[in-house]
Amino acid sequence: METGTVGVITGGIDVIYPPENRALFLQIVDEGLLLAEMCPGTAPCAWGCGDRGSDQIRITDHAREAGERGNEVMAIPGSPLDPR
Repeated sequence: METGTVGVITGGIDVIYPPENRALFLQIVDEGLLLAEMCPGTAPCAWGCGDRGSDQIRITDHAREAGERGNEVMAIPGSPLDPR
């Protein structure tokens, strides 16, 4: 995780699932960035939950494709490795 790791979980930020991934979860919290799709306390759900049908795409890898489809593309400028 020297260059930083970003994890996205489908439940709340305070729900570690599956429990056997606790060490990895805590390592990402300490050394990287962990994002949650749902409010704290929300149990994770299978693919398809959340607002995946939104007209907004928030994953940078898909920004070009989203723009080509006419979706709104949101971005945070700069490198995620920049300490600012």
